[in-house]
Amino acid sequence: MTTNLYHQAIAQTLQTQYNLYPLLFFANGTLYLSEGELQDFNRDEFINSVVQSFNNSLQQLGEKPGN
Repeated sequence: MTTNLYHQAIAQTLQTQYNLYPLLFFANGTLYLSEGELQDFNRDEFINSVVQSFNNSLQQLGEKPGN
């Protein structure tokens, strides 16, 4: 389950910050597509955004009734 949340956090961050959208899914990665050239990519900001999104997903999962 956490692997799925992790991949969702990556996809969400790439979509919202870089306009990249998943095109093909493989066992060892995902190919993303963009409408234009990639904006400046800041690795540290990307990682921080993914971690924040992942942590928010975990928190929301823990807040669901019945858990």
